[in-house]
Amino acid sequence: MTELKKPPHGAPCNGCGLCCRSECCTLSTMLFKTAEGPCTALIEDGDGARCGLVEHPQLYAPIRAAVVGVARLREHALFMIGAGIGCDAHLDDEPFNLAFATQMVRRVDRARRKLDRALAAWGLQQQGLDAYFASKNQRRHRR
Repeated sequence: MTELKKPPHGAPCNGCGLCCRSECCTLSTMLFKTAEGPCTALIEDGDGARCGLVEHPQLYAPIRAAVVGVARLREHALFMIGAGIGCDAHLDDEPFNLAFATQMVRRVDRARRKLDRALAAWGLQQQGLDAYFASKNQRRHRR
């Protein structure tokens, strides 16, 4: 497999999968109870990677898929992984895109109700999200 080169922080995603190999997203962390990568739901695909929580949510949350439907879980997974927003993986040796990071924080703040609906669809609770962000901040301070 030839790995795709990671785009710059904030640039459009190219599906390289580096973010999912290095650490888990919010949704994955809450479902699988680990923030360490690679993500359990990562699907390697030729040069890049795809999200199994988007592609096959019924494999990871079969009861929720039966209750709310596969299409709704996919929609909420796309929102929670930030699909279409840009590359959120920041490597230590690359410039940090402060404008993009600020946009991401504002996106979550503005979309709080949508985030709550996404969490509910996946059978997750706000407290789990708060714990995720607390643990992520602790990991950053240790580096």
